[in-house]
Amino acid sequence: MVWRIFKYIEHLFHIRHRKGHGIHSPYLFEFVNRVLFNSEGVELPPSILNEHRRLCL
Repeated sequence: MVWRIFKYIEHLFHIRHRKGHGIHSPYLFEFVNRVLFNSEGVELPPSILNEHRRLCL
């Protein structure tokens, strides 16, 4: 159990470097940058934003 807690804390420290660095697949790198982090600044429709907020609760 202590090992899992340690690994989780270690994960929290490394999650800050998530901007796609270390992803070797070009397709996955593009997906992370364009979709997950919205690097192009595309505005989403309100219905999608509301659904996202509902799912996050």
